[in-house]
Amino acid sequence: MKQITFERKHEALSFCEYLLDYSQDIKLHWQQHKKWGLTINIEQASDVKELHSVLIQGFIHVFQIHKESAWLHEIIRDCYYYNDVDEVEAIVDLCHTLLRDELEEDMVPQHKLSHGQHQTILKTVFAEALKEEESVHFDSIIVFRMHTFYNDLIDFVGYALDEYKREEEYQSYVEHLREYMHLKPSNMDHLLIVQGPNFRFYDKNGNLFRQEELKRLTNEEPLYLFGLEKEEMNITPIIAFAPEKITLYGDDSSDPKTITILNVFQEKVEFLPLRNFPFKRLSSQ
Repeated sequence: MKQITFERKHEALSFCEYLLDYSQDIKLHWQQHKKWGLTINIEQASDVKELHSVLIQGFIHVFQIHKESAWLHEIIRDCYYYNDVDEVEAIVDLCHTLLRDELEEDMVPQHKLSHGQHQTILKTVFAEALKEEESVHFDSIIVFRMHTFYNDLIDFVGYALDEYKREEEYQSYVEHLREYMHLKPSNMDHLLIVQGPNFRFYDKNGNLFRQEELKRLTNEEPLYLFGLEKEEMNITPIIAFAPEKITLYGDDSSDPKTITILNVFQEKVEFLPLRNFPFKRLSSQ
């Protein structure tokens, strides 16, 4: 029989709910202690290894619900000196996003805790505690076994803040482009774009714009205002054309260039599958 003690009742309840959601066959018995808190006696199932696995996941569940956000708030305020409530919440939300294992690996650089890797570390910490003791105190694990994880989390928040600042810069860049395009007269009613390593641009009749045409067209644009190089040939042609309507064809909605186009031109852009391209042949440049 395993004994698990929690100082806080709401954490004990979360733990029990997790176990019972996993299996109604797990038998739980409660004991309240004035000094130690709430002790849960767990009857050992026939499959000891499976029970240990469930207990570890239960610990992780409680930690992520009741400790993780509190630690992130504390680190952001005390280690990085952010105090604005809305800004702190935005950074905490970003931290949770970067920690999740379903995060695309190529979306942002990796940290040792990001992309779900923190789960492996937490599993190791809780597994060692369960292996060594029949009676386990959850808060003792947090206090005595989580120093390394906490320090890694401080470093992780710094990593998340770098991403936060990059996102702020990106949003400023997008807003700057929006304002410029709002004032710029349109030079085309409908521009068709096909995704690829480099965008291909067509007029409404399906005629491909060659590189020479695009370079000649973009040479007069004040690209320095947006930090764009003259060689950049994905965003600058759209700035030069300033179309009333854009139809973008492709199959990768997560493509960074595509996301920027959608963010800058918003309601002017329609994103369609590549198979919907209305002309028979996709000319190469």
